[in-house]
Amino acid sequence: MKPEFGLEFVTCNLCESDKVLPFMTATDWFSQDDGQFSIVKCKECGLIYVNPRPHPDHMNLYYGEKYYTHGKAKTRETVSRRQQSAGLKKIAKSALLAHVQKDNNSQNKILNQMTGAVLLALFRNKIISRQRWGLVGKKGTLLDVGCGNGSFILGIHNDWLLDGKIKGVGTDIDSAAVDEAKNNEIDASIADSGTLPYQDRSFDIITMKHSLEHMHNPLKTLREAWRVTKDGGYIIIEVPNIESLGPRLFRDKWSAIDAPRHLYHFNPATLSLLVSKAGFDIEDIYKWKGSYKRDLTLKNLNKEWEKRNFSRLQKILLNKAYSIGLILIELIYRGGAISIRARKN
Repeated sequence: MKPEFGLEFVTCNLCESDKVLPFMTATDWFSQDDGQFSIVKCKECGLIYVNPRPHPDHMNLYYGEKYYTHGKAKTRETVSRRQQSAGLKKIAKSALLAHVQKDNNSQNKILNQMTGAVLLALFRNKIISRQRWGLVGKKGTLLDVGCGNGSFILGIHNDWLLDGKIKGVGTDIDSAAVDEAKNNEIDASIADSGTLPYQDRSFDIITMKHSLEHMHNPLKTLREAWRVTKDGGYIIIEVPNIESLGPRLFRDKWSAIDAPRHLYHFNPATLSLLVSKAGFDIEDIYKWKGSYKRDLTLKNLNKEWEKRNFSRLQKILLNKAYSIGLILIELIYRGGAISIRARKN
């Protein structure tokens, strides 16, 4: 049961203005009580955020073990089983790099080019993300801020493209999520993103994969990330894109609205301004093709249809129609997520 108290009004985290416009009223589709929250847009800089919002002391009431980042992660054994043998990994990586880098001097050039093209088609998003994030061929230490159950770090440790050369640790404010990460032998600790328990210049890479939108003070979080990043190191951030087609078509039923857990909603401009204000130099910004968590959007839509007492046949037909629509969105450039890579110089 959520408290009726504990909401706080805040100014814009980016420009500190208190001048806002209504953006939408959003239902908390994850909970059972269907609470509603106001989402506003700053008149000065365009940042979109929940206001008023739950106080940090009450935020844990809006999560639970069923929340998708807090449940059980794939076990280390499951991830390992999905990896190819050492020999196959070496062949696949060689073929892929030969294709991507147009390496005309490699042995078996034609075979590598063909195999690499197939691999790129099958694992396009994963391969592009590792390349754009600068992780391929990289060695060093990584901190995942807002690591949840540790699944991202586990994936990095077992990624055949990375050869296990990146060693990751994680922090999260949720103790149950940290316990789940530790169950999979991830070095994770409970910590507030604004006061990280590390020395200055501790990490080569900082990652925030769909976590910055959950933070009560994203600017403070980014400045703290800058502090613990080594000189020449960089930060990788991925967040939902509020300018994508999802929120235009589905409004608060779009899975990435996720009120009130997603406290902030970014577009490329506001995210870039925030990252730059924290002291980083932006090197790359990319809009991912694809709909953000299609299954959760459909789940939210189904809850609305149940409220309207739609028949089983109506719900089946609507599910099919919306599934096709969400797949079509994946073919459009303005994708459901944005990623930024920025360096500390």
